[in-house]
Amino acid sequence: MDPSSYSHTAIAGAFMRAYHFAYDDKKIFADPLAQRLLIPKDHDACEAMCINTLVQSHPQLVVSSTGRSILTGTDQPGKRSH
Repeated sequence: MDPSSYSHTAIAGAFMRAYHFAYDDKKIFADPLAQRLLIPKDHDACEAMCINTLVQSHPQLVVSSTGRSILTGTDQPGKRSH
């Protein structure tokens, strides 16, 4: 770990908490501050990593989706957008 930079684990954890707070209706723990812990560069990097992982691991789920809609479900009726 580089003491002059943030922990990648902490950044990924903040991204996941922010994602669940924004898009998951069933919250075990609501964390409205998680998004504020992320700078846009880190948020975008985590989002891109999640999208790329999902595209590679479950291509059948993303056939009709692109980019952020893969993670947010915004291409599905009744789902919230970010």
